[in-house]
Amino acid sequence: MAEQARSHEYAVEQGKGIDEVGKVENRGIDQIPEIERHSNPKNLAAAFIAVQFSFVIIIFGSFPITWGLGWWATMAAVTVGLAIGSVLIALISLSGPLTGTNQSVTSGAFFGVQGRLIGSAISLLIDVGFLALIAWTTGQTFIEGFHRLFSTPTGNGSLAIGMAVACASVIVIGYLGHATLVASYRAWLIVAVILQLAMIIVYAPHFHVLQGGHYLLGTFWPTWFLTVTLSCSVPVSYATWPNDYGRYMPRRTNPFDLGLWSGLSMFVGCWLALMLGAFVTSSFSNVDAAFVNGAFDRSPLWFVVPLMLYGFLGNVVNGGPGVYNSALDLQALLFFLRRTVVALIIGVIVFVVAYIGVIELNAVNTIDSFVTIMIVIITSWMVINILGMWRRHGFFYPDELHAFAIPGARGPYWFTRGVNFRALTAFAAGVTVGLLFETTTIFSGPFSASVGGVDLSFTSAGVTAGVVYLLLLAIFPERGVVPRVPQTVGGVEADVAS
Repeated sequence: MAEQARSHEYAVEQGKGIDEVGKVENRGIDQIPEIERHSNPKNLAAAFIAVQFSFVIIIFGSFPITWGLGWWATMAAVTVGLAIGSVLIALISLSGPLTGTNQSVTSGAFFGVQGRLIGSAISLLIDVGFLALIAWTTGQTFIEGFHRLFSTPTGNGSLAIGMAVACASVIVIGYLGHATLVASYRAWLIVAVILQLAMIIVYAPHFHVLQGGHYLLGTFWPTWFLTVTLSCSVPVSYATWPNDYGRYMPRRTNPFDLGLWSGLSMFVGCWLALMLGAFVTSSFSNVDAAFVNGAFDRSPLWFVVPLMLYGFLGNVVNGGPGVYNSALDLQALLFFLRRTVVALIIGVIVFVVAYIGVIELNAVNTIDSFVTIMIVIITSWMVINILGMWRRHGFFYPDELHAFAIPGARGPYWFTRGVNFRALTAFAAGVTVGLLFETTTIFSGPFSASVGGVDLSFTSAGVTAGVVYLLLLAIFPERGVVPRVPQTVGGVEADVAS
């Protein structure tokens, strides 16, 4: 099927792929040929650490402090949440070298070649939401910085201009593609570490260990578990990213090394970013102040320019792969368009969403609710992908994942009209149960009161999705998704699934 698929996915001849720094990558969701796979787990590790060092991630570390948690309680909740999320990321990262394509197309092995669109939809929703947040925080960085330096206006007009600059910047880096993204991570890591050390020095004189109180959800434990959920949502929100880099790794890549580099780097990057956000917020005279505003208000004048540099470059490095990832996922739907064209479409969508959400609807106060609801959805999806890969011992038919691009093609992942009802049913069950236990500032499920307001949404979603999926696999075994090999059963050679 590989030869046939090339005429439908704008793939290029083997060995002719372009993946160089400063040049436009000419591959999209097509399978990366083995001859062009030159990456390694350390590149994914650089990505997962570098993208965390930005205002758009650091701001999540400020939320627990504003919710009333003390410094040590925040550290504990952040550590627990990130550990859970990082383990899930480590496991789902293993499929990249095995399939040579992106995460949503890979999910077609479990959800069906048409069911892959569930992954695409999840990815697009999360990426566009976070990219809109990047546009907003970058716009804030510009207007607050220039206001401190030159007393320029801080109204919506200035914010819109800042968001437009942010969108244009992330489009450029996402448009160029994989090699340029990896190079930007390595360069930004050096600069970011220097600027973050400077931030610690600058804000340290004002830092004080908060004891907490006046909890967002009324009492300590519900607020603490909400912080665990929020923290877990940061690594989990990258669930559709790993294969963007893993697909460029050789198929023989050691899975232990890949999982270790992936999970550990995600934990370290997120932990440093979120705790830096909590640290800076703990230095504010008013911890309820918006993070970017408070950071600039507390900053000495000489540090305004470095702070602007951190806010802008960090968000661009974080947003570039968001454009890249969402373009690949949208291409899984619009596979007749090139990745570069889809990247431009994503940029326009992000600016429109950011403008409407931030300026017209003033919806930035619902960010925490958005991410905690999304974690229910994506956790259910992740668990099914991870369990499916485990049940099949990591086996894929990579070519057959692209059957959607060939009229009349079917293959082992077609299931029922292109959808695997086992995975779809388990996914729906997980999301439903998770939302019933949801506890956010704007929505609480009917079951949340029965557990004292403690947020069990993502754990109940993941467990439910996993249990239902395994039960359905036991009741309705899948056929043809793994090769059959001759084995001896009772002295007689029989053809059984491997």
